[in-house]
Amino acid sequence: MSDGPIMRESAFRALIGPRVQELVSLARYACGNASEPACFTRPLLGDLLPESTRTEEMLDAYGARRNRSWSPLRRAVAATKLFAQVGYILLHIRYFLPTYRLLPVGRDFEAATQEAFRFTCATLSAATRELLRLAEELGVAPQGAVPGRERFAEQLVPGRLPRVLEDIKLLAENGYGEDDFGNNLPLPARLSYLRK
Repeated sequence: MSDGPIMRESAFRALIGPRVQELVSLARYACGNASEPACFTRPLLGDLLPESTRTEEMLDAYGARRNRSWSPLRRAVAATKLFAQVGYILLHIRYFLPTYRLLPVGRDFEAATQEAFRFTCATLSAATRELLRLAEELGVAPQGAVPGRERFAEQLVPGRLPRVLEDIKLLAENGYGEDDFGNNLPLPARLSYLRK
């Protein structure tokens, strides 16, 4: 690809255009909803990450890094990829922070995580705006449908799976291990998932 013959801009545009449509659609959604506090949900970030990764890899394969026309788009796609990943990780930390047993630190870790997420969202918003602007300028972002909010809604249902401690208690109550002669005792039926 990058070592092959020189490709005309029109041929590359025809090649990459259909492949960036999902990323462009996600960027349009982000640009239209970035002012809302809950715009960048894990479902949206989880879609932005693989789409921007695929696009970046394709741009790299055809030498976009060293092309005056395509290099700015490649940078915007790379920034989108990076900050989508960071945002996803920060949301994970924020949602699961109550389950972590963190040592005390000099600052409020939860507030610092929220501050980092706000910065990440602002940067991601700027990156997707730039990505969309450049894609339109290059002619690979025709007007298309923008996904609805329901696609990116984060619906966490209350509840949890049983904890390992409950399984250990069940083992203790039912006995498990070996008998006096070294024979294995059977697992209680509820713990058969432990058998390999």
